[in-house]
Formats: sequence, C-alpha cells, structure tokens
Amino acid sequence: MSKAVVAPAQHATWPRRRATRRTTVARALGFAGVLALCAACAGTRQAIAPPPPHIDVAAQMPALEQQIFAIVQNERRRIDPAAKPLARDAELQGIAERRSADMAARSYIAHTSPDGTTAAGLLMDEDAKYQGLLGENLAVQPIAGDSGIDVQRYARRIVDTWLASSAHRDNLALAGYDRSAVAAAVGGHRIYVIQLFATDPDLFAIPQQDLLPKRSPSNAGGAKVSGKQTQ
Repeated sequence: MSKAVVAPAQHATWPRRRATRRTTVARALGFAGVLALCAACAGTRQAIAPPPPHIDVAAQMPALEQQIFAIVQNERRRIDPAAKPLARDAELQGIAERRSADMAARSYIAHTSPDGTTAAGLLMDEDAKYQGLLGENLAVQPIAGDSGIDVQRYARRIVDTWLASSAHRDNLALAGYDRSAVAAAVGGHRIYVIQLFATDPDLFAIPQQDLLPKRSPSNAGGAKVSGKQTQ
C-alpha cells in the first residue's frame, strides 16, 4: 500500500521538477537578454557625442585681432613689396578699442558714431599736435551658435572682404602706413572689427597721391590729420 501510494506520488513530482528547471533556464536566458539589452543601451549612450561646450566669444577677440593683424601684414607685402611693415601702436589701439566697443554696444557700423565721434577726432583729442594720415577699415561678422568661433577662418573672411573692395584694399595696402591697431568687440550675435592705419609724423615721406586714399561712404575711410580732421 505504501509503495503503491508513494510511486504515483514520486512519478507525479517529476514533471513539476522539469517545469521548474525549464522555467529557471528561461528566466536565466531572459535575464541575460536584459543584461545584453542594457549593455547595448549603455554602448549607445557612449556613442552619442556630448553637446559642444559654451565658449565665451568675447574671450577670443584678442586672438582674432592678432590674426587679422598678421594677415593684413602679409597682404601688404604681397600687394606691394615696398610697403612699410606695420608696428602695433598703443595709442591707436586704445582708440580702436573705444570705437569697436561703441559700435558693438549701439549696433551700428560707420566711421562716425551716432553722436559724431570719429577715430580721427579721438586721436586729435589725445594728441593735438599729431600730423599724418589716418586710415580706417571696418567690418562686421555674424556669430553662429554658442560654441565659439574659428579664429583663423573669421580673420581670413574679414580680410578677404576688405580685399574684395577697392577702397578697403587701398587703405590696408597704402605703402606709407607704418603703424596700426586692430580691435574687435562682440555685440549680440555679431563681431564688430576696426583696423586703424597711420603714417609716421613726416608727411613728406608719403607720396602726394597717397595722402587722400579712396574711401567708400560706409566702412572704409582715410583722412589727412594735421591739427584738424579733413575728409
């Protein structure tokens, strides 16, 4: 009786044990699949590039100024091998910075500010005895995004814009200029650039035909400065 009772019971438990093993295997395989899926997700997350960091474009302006100055220096030699080399001038630099900052703050580009200020006027305010020729080239470029600018590309683009205009080209290539300054300022999503050129005080070192270079009414200008500004 006991054997007869035990045997069916033992026989009846085997299918349940097999089912349990199958379930365990299935669960293990399912867990492995979840792990594999999670690993794939992790791999996908690693493959996504993080957004570019925010770069303060204003902090790039000194590098842009230096690059523009270097390119213009090379272009002068290319256009006229006899052109004097340009030296950075601290007095002109201060004036250029004031002009570029004003244009950036008030969103305009012109040789004369809304209140009538000019680079030549600022120069005469600082040195009433100055004599020479003062040239000015202006440019504005848009800023795309918040990840900074390609300094070399922007500098090249600005100078190429000047070279494409006969008035700006004449200004930067004038052989008598021996001093210069470049200033760039950020206003909104734009960069405002000014480059000033000046002769040494000896006007006789400049050919007469070079005293009044061509200029456009917008953003290329030259003035003979001697006690007062003339256009």
